[in-house]
Amino acid sequence: MMKLIHFSSHQGSDRGLQSNRGLWARWLASLLASLVGGATLSAGFGQGSFISGWLGTAIILFISLGLMLLAWQWVKGDRLLAWMMILAFVLRLSIGLMLSWALPRFGYDTPVDKAGYVFADAYSRDSQAWTLATSTYTSLGAAFKQEFSSDE
Repeated sequence: MMKLIHFSSHQGSDRGLQSNRGLWARWLASLLASLVGGATLSAGFGQGSFISGWLGTAIILFISLGLMLLAWQWVKGDRLLAWMMILAFVLRLSIGLMLSWALPRFGYDTPVDKAGYVFADAYSRDSQAWTLATSTYTSLGAAFKQEFSSDE
């Protein structure tokens, strides 16, 4: 009787180990996909240093994939949900990259389209944020002054 109890408890711990191995395999796959995706995006769309672009993109991709993995595990999703989440992420990323590449080439001859933006308010906010970041202001309070207000 003792061997039977010991055997079944040992079997349960094997399932736990297999579950942990599957979890680590998913995180490792996310890390590898982030590194490869970061290199691909940095090589194809990067404008500065490849290494800094690759590392920054890989970190953002890893955080995004990690959050998607956590959400998938939290809802105890199956493979169909995982593929739906991956497809939604890839479509969103692809459409964003396509628009930021195509608008400067094929869009209207406006500063907003030439910068790769779809919405003018996003362009103004980003432009003002860049102006503020590269300015001589030493206080964060400058961001809340009227001259840096682009709200509608």
